[in-house]
Amino acid sequence: DLAVLIWPSTPGRAYDVLWTSNLLDQPPAPLLTNMPATPPLNVYTDDVHGVERTGFYRIKVKLAP
Repeated sequence: DLAVLIWPSTPGRAYDVLWTSNLLDQPPAPLLTNMPATPPLNVYTDDVHGVERTGFYRIKVKLAP
């Protein structure tokens, strides 16, 4: 199964998608970096971790490079 992440997008920004299985013991690792903004929404499909694994996603926003 796939996990599909959707979030609001802003021009001039870039996004990093991070994932971890444990918030206390393991810092989130990048799945994708510098994803360009695609207003009004950005979409990322995780075909590695999917919906059957327990884990946490983080979307990091920054100025576009």
